[in-house]
Amino acid sequence: MAQYFRKGRRYSPAEIFALLLPVETGKRPAGTRELDGDPMYFTSLRYHVFKKDLCCASCGIQGQYFVKEANLTSERTRYHLNLYAVNEAGEEVLMTKDHILPRKRGGKDTLTNLETMCSPCNAAKGARTDIDRILQLPDSDLTNVSPRLLADLLDARTRHPINVTNHTTHLTVTRKEPA
Repeated sequence: MAQYFRKGRRYSPAEIFALLLPVETGKRPAGTRELDGDPMYFTSLRYHVFKKDLCCASCGIQGQYFVKEANLTSERTRYHLNLYAVNEAGEEVLMTKDHILPRKRGGKDTLTNLETMCSPCNAAKGARTDIDRILQLPDSDLTNVSPRLLADLLDARTRHPINVTNHTTHLTVTRKEPA
């Protein structure tokens, strides 16, 4: 597990979201801005996921503040921001981004395929998928779905009112309107 060195103060989500730069997916981050004297990347897709929703998609705990941190195991000191919630016991809970359709199963690094999740819920979820949540993704996020997941979706058709197809194998997932 990574150990982090904290620097500075807590930052409100509004302070950080005001500094965000557009994300260019698939490219190395290029947009830096200074935050209290330290250059930081503000093009991170993770920050945009948090801007979309501060709450864990699983348990509902809400991220409350960002902290500037550096990984102590890294050779270079590069600061980044981590979002934290506070649980009922008053302990910090790290918030993470989670792939609705896991990368392991063909999921993409797109804002529509990512959601906020606290680290305990994300660890418990692992690479499992929730068919109902996947069915809400746009077709463009389903073009690289793994054959195993496609089989699961086809099997789910008997339990859910859906049509299943995908662009690469002529299968796409869409919801049927109730009759």
